[in-house]
Amino acid sequence: MEQKELNRIEELLQSTKWLSLPVFEQYIKNFLTRKADSKIALQELDGLIGSLQNHILSLSLFVKQNFLIGSPAIENSIYYTKQEIANIYRVSVRTISNWVLDGLQTTAIGGIKRISKEAVREFQLKNKRKKFNFKI
Repeated sequence: MEQKELNRIEELLQSTKWLSLPVFEQYIKNFLTRKADSKIALQELDGLIGSLQNHILSLSLFVKQNFLIGSPAIENSIYYTKQEIANIYRVSVRTISNWVLDGLQTTAIGGIKRISKEAVREFQLKNKRKKFNFKI
């Protein structure tokens, strides 16, 4: 990994220190002035923020699984909490709990029920009647 990439990661991790709501509000205003249709621009921005949110969740899971939990049994799989699955699919945690009751497989890791990427895929295939708008 190049030093430039490492610096960019460090800068991103430090962004919470300087990225305040007023700074972000100014960015949004500038973003909207560059676009012809503000409604489409806001939808585009929301999509970008959603992608960033999913990416940050994936990075967080990577750190948890590979460095905090450290279980060799789960090294080759990605696991999510109910809250993380709910965020990805933009549904409530209660909906995820209902999915678990409907057959979505969970695994207890560190005392928390987690859901593997493969379990979500299997559940999607078995339950085609449910609407799944986001892929993980």
